[in-house]
Amino acid sequence: MQAPDLARIFIPVFEATGFPYLITGGVGSIIYGEPRLTNDIDIVLWLRPREAERFAEAFASGGFYLPPVEVLREEAGRVQHGHFNLVHLDTMLRADVYLAGDDPLQAWGLEQRRRLPLGTIEGWVASPEYIILRKLLFIRDGASGRHLRDIAWMLRVSEALIDLQLLEGLVCANGVERQWALARETRLDD
Repeated sequence: MQAPDLARIFIPVFEATGFPYLITGGVGSIIYGEPRLTNDIDIVLWLRPREAERFAEAFASGGFYLPPVEVLREEAGRVQHGHFNLVHLDTMLRADVYLAGDDPLQAWGLEQRRRLPLGTIEGWVASPEYIILRKLLFIRDGASGRHLRDIAWMLRVSEALIDLQLLEGLVCANGVERQWALARETRLDD
């Protein structure tokens, strides 16, 4: 499982910045579900334009590629869909960083995050309900069947950690009932 390696590379620096963040996406689904390989880590970050330089300084000396501060400032200024990549130069592993902006779902995700062990370190991980909802939204928007399998594994492995009543409400509120039904019907080959 590559999740701890990705976390070991990126998360200590995110922790050092002091900015609120959460791990989501494939690594999040690995934490709550099926061990599998991935070459990137998805992170939601609360960052304001005036804080871009301080964020960049934390990554500048650690062997990472990051965009220029002007790009970070511009992306952090977006109301929604701000995004940039960080690349660890020794391994070429990537962090896809999504800025929370004023997106209420991202804000909710940051409020619901959980402090969890990630191999030899700890970090902030999105709740399983957030990860599942995001994957359902990606499926609705045309993403691959990988998300269905991730959800099915999360339901199998971490069922006791998932608030199904909360999740059902989120599913209905976001219009992804059809995708939810598909995910619940997804068969896993043992």
